[in-house]
Amino acid sequence: MLATLDFLLLSGALLLSFAIRFDPSTIWDGISQFHIGVGSWLLLHFGAIGLVGLYRPILRYAGPELIWLVCQGVLLGSGGFIVLDWLVNTVLLPRSIVVMAPIFGLLSLVGLRVSIRWLIRIHLLGVPLLERRVVAIYGAGAAGIQLYESLQHQRNYQVKIFVDDDPTLQGRQLRGLAVHSPADLARLCESLDLHSIFLALPNATHQRRKDILEQLRSLQIGVKVLPTMNQLLDGKGSYKALQEVQAADLLGVTKLLQNFSSTLMSSTWKRQKDGM
Repeated sequence: MLATLDFLLLSGALLLSFAIRFDPSTIWDGISQFHIGVGSWLLLHFGAIGLVGLYRPILRYAGPELIWLVCQGVLLGSGGFIVLDWLVNTVLLPRSIVVMAPIFGLLSLVGLRVSIRWLIRIHLLGVPLLERRVVAIYGAGAAGIQLYESLQHQRNYQVKIFVDDDPTLQGRQLRGLAVHSPADLARLCESLDLHSIFLALPNATHQRRKDILEQLRSLQIGVKVLPTMNQLLDGKGSYKALQEVQAADLLGVTKLLQNFSSTLMSSTWKRQKDGM
């Protein structure tokens, strides 16, 4: 089915090139005149996109590599046609069509795949946008980007904004989403109806994570965190795995040690008293 659509799109790209190159009343005469070139062009390009493996990726999970495969196929087909045109004694196609047709073909093939991918992921397999939980990612670094890419394959969450306390990132865009200051969160929680905030700062120190969680506590919305770098190195988590906020994240190591020290002193004093 997809291969048939590709063949039709390539044919349409070639026809559009003829429509631009020739007068509308003489298009079919031009196609008849260069019928060998038309057939060769279609066969070479259709064979090239199959040869580079354009039909192997699972379309709904395909990423930017799909565009690169289309480019490879069109370039390979165009290169093969130019070589063939140079080897034969007759002109297979006008030079302007040799330039225009691959461009139109590339745009149509990419547009088809983007449209199908959007239709499948959003309207057939995904949860409607109105039913998705709106979330924010705290951390506009590498971990935040990887988390965003992972959530793009989820049906339950819709990432609306990035948040970062780095002033150089605030006001800029990441993956088409604005990067906001943490000071804007109170306002954004109401305007965007945020359900949760995902903390994507695996390299942050324990104290910094504690400070951020203390700031987010007042917002009274759900908070989940990515594993720390130590957990990632130990193989106990991944950049795609979110965890509920633990007591250690809120209390901090220092406070836990203080509580442990107080308990130990109390236990020691009680033993001494009993011994007396």
